[in-house]
Amino acid sequence: MSQPAALAVGDVVAGKYRVESLLGKGGMGAVFSVVHLKRGSRHALKLLTQASRTAAERFLREGRAASTLGGKRIPVIHDQGEHGGVPFMVLELLEGHDLDRRLASRGRLPVGEAVDYVIEACAALAPAHAHGFIHRDIKPANLFLAKKKEHELIVLLDFGVAKDNKAGALTATNSVLGSPQFISPEQLLSSRDVDARADIWSLGATLFELLTGAGAFPGRTVPDLCTAILRQPPRSLRELRADAPEGLEEVVRDCLRKSPTERPADVGVLAQRLAVFATERGRAVLPEIERGLRTIKTFRLQVTDPDPEGLAETQVASGRPAPALERTLALPDLAETAFGAPAPPSVAGAPSMGPGAAPSGPIVAAPPRVEPVPMPLVAAPPPSRERRRRQRRRRHRALLGFFLVLLVAAAIAGWWFGRQGSRMMGEHGPVGARPDCG
Repeated sequence: MSQPAALAVGDVVAGKYRVESLLGKGGMGAVFSVVHLKRGSRHALKLLTQASRTAAERFLREGRAASTLGGKRIPVIHDQGEHGGVPFMVLELLEGHDLDRRLASRGRLPVGEAVDYVIEACAALAPAHAHGFIHRDIKPANLFLAKKKEHELIVLLDFGVAKDNKAGALTATNSVLGSPQFISPEQLLSSRDVDARADIWSLGATLFELLTGAGAFPGRTVPDLCTAILRQPPRSLRELRADAPEGLEEVVRDCLRKSPTERPADVGVLAQRLAVFATERGRAVLPEIERGLRTIKTFRLQVTDPDPEGLAETQVASGRPAPALERTLALPDLAETAFGAPAPPSVAGAPSMGPGAAPSGPIVAAPPRVEPVPMPLVAAPPPSRERRRRQRRRRHRALLGFFLVLLVAAAIAGWWFGRQGSRMMGEHGPVGARPDCG
C-alpha cells in the first residue's frame, strides 16, 4: 500500500473534508477534526499511519465494526475512502474526554462513579460481543465520557485491534495486541485465541485503576508486568482503597482470574454483580445490557421442511443465514417474558449511594441469570428486511399478472364481438334497412 501521507491544517481530504486540527495520534492512526465543505458539519477523520497490509486490514475491520455497531455507545461511521492511496474513515465527532484524562486531572474516582462507568462499558460491549467482536483493548483511554443531548455517557473507542470471530484471523498466534497493563493472561500468550472473557479481564483491570489510580499488577518494565499478569495474583483492592466494599473487591478479583472459565460468563453477569455498588445511573443501564446480549441467548429448533416459509433466508442475529435443517432463533429473557419478574431486589430496591459511599445493610448477591431453554412451540421471529422485500415483489408480480390477464381477456372479447358484428352486417345489411318493394 502507499506510504501514509501527513495532513496539515487546511488540507482537503477526498475533495470534501477540510482539516481543522489534530485531535490525537495512536499506534495505528491519527484522528483529525474536519469540516464537510458543503454541509458545514464537523466530524472526526481517522487516517491510517502504518504502511502495512495487516494494518490496512485492521483499519478496514475497524470500519466494519463501526458500521455494524455504531450507535449510542460506539461512534457512528459516516464515510470511508482513500487519501493519497491511504484509507480513512469519517466518524462522529464526540465532545468530552476519556477516563484516562479524568484520572490524571482528578485522581482516583469515587466508588459509585467508577462502577457506573464500567457498567456503561458493559453496555457498549454487549452488542459487540453478540455480533462476534472482541475489543481486546479495553482501558480508560478507550472509554470516552461524551456529552450527548445534555447527558454524559460512556462511548467505547478504537476497534482497531478488535477480533471478529466471523472473519478470518489477522493476528499471528504469537502476536500480542493491546495495552500491557490491561491485557488478559491468555491474550499475552496468543491474541488470536481469545473470546469475550478477555474483555471481562480488561474491564476488571480498568475498574481497579479507576478506583486506585494504580495498576492491578506490579511491574516497572513490560516483561516484569507480563510476568506478574501470568504468574502473580492481583494486588488487594482494599489495601489501596480502604473505603472499597469487600464485595466489590471480590468482583474485581473474579474478573482478574487467570482462567477464563473462573471469570463472569459475560458482561451481563458482571454488570448484575456490580449493580449492588453502583448509583442509580449505573443501575438504569442494566436493561440496555440485557437487550444487547439477548441476541446470543439462543435455542435450536429442528424442522423437517427444508425451507418452511423461507426461513432459510432469514438472517439470524449474528448476521449469518441459518442452516437449512437447523434454525437458530433468538429468545427474549425468560425471566422477563415468562414470569414478568422485576429486577433483583439487590438492584431494583437498592438505595442510591453517593460517590465513594459503601452500600448500607447486607449485600445481597444477584440471582443467577435465567438462560433460555428449548420450547416446543414459539412465535416465529419478525421477517427479515430481505424477506419482506421478497414478499412485496411477489405481491406486485401477482397484481401485475392479474391485470395483464384482464387486459388480454378484454382484447379477445373485443375482437370476438367485433367479428360477430361484422358477420351479421354482411348477412343482413345495416340495421334498420328495408328491402326494395318495387
